Amino acid sequence: MPVLSVRVFPESSRTGPQPGKVFIGISLKAGMLPREDMLQQVFAWTLRQLGPFSLLLGDHLNRHNYSAFENLPEDVAESRAIAEGDTAADILQRIVENSAVGTVPIYRASELVSTPGYAKQRDMLVQRLGVDDQFRNLIQRGVDVFMTRNARLRASRASVEPHCVAYQIEELAIFEILAEKGYRTLVYPGAQLPVMKAFACGQLTHVSPGLESMSLFEVRLHREPK
Repeated sequence: MPVLSVRVFPESSRTGPQPGKVFIGISLKAGMLPREDMLQQVFAWTLRQLGPFSLLLGDHLNRHNYSAFENLPEDVAESRAIAEGDTAADILQRIVENSAVGTVPIYRASELVSTPGYAKQRDMLVQRLGVDDQFRNLIQRGVDVFMTRNARLRASRASVEPHCVAYQIEELAIFEILAEKGYRTLVYPGAQLPVMKAFACGQLTHVSPGLESMSLFEVRLHREPK
C-alpha cells in the first residue's frame, strides 16, 4: 500500500499553517490528471490535517507544454488546453463526490486569468524578473529542475525555456489572485516551485506580500518498502 509523505515550507507551518483558506493545486501533465487513488488520498489527508479546501486546475497553463513540446500555434494550444480542462473538471468533480470530502470549489486557471488584476500582477512579475537577480535566479532554478527531469528536451532548451519561464510567472500571478481571495495554504501532490519555497521561507521578500504569507505542503505517495 502506498505511503504518504509530507514536506512543509516553512517547517513551522507543520504545527500552525497560515490563517486562511486552503487550496490544492492540480496540474494537467500531458493533458492527464494524477491518478484517482492518489488524489483521493491527498484530499482525505488535506481535509483531516488542514480542513476544508478548494481545488485549482491549471488548465490554461498547460498550453505552454503544447506550444513548447508539440510546436502547436498558441491559439490551437490554448483551445486544446481548455478542452482538456473541461474534461478534467468533470472528472475532478466525480472524484470529489466519490471521496466524501464535502463541497469542494473548483477554480480553473482559464477563468482566473480573466479576473480583474491578473494581467497587472503578471506584468509586475515580468517587470520584476528584469530587475531582481534573486527572483530571476529562482525562476531559472525552476527551469533547470524541469529540464533535468526531462533530459530528452535538452537539445531544444532554447525554444522550451521561454515557455517554462512564462508558465511559472503566470502560475505565480494566479496564486496571487487566490491569495487576495484569502487562500494562504497551498497543497500540491508533487514538488513545489523553488521560487514558492523561497517566498514561504522568507528568503525572497519585497516581490509579493501575498505569496510571502503562504504555507506550502508537498504531499507525495511512495511505495511501501517490502
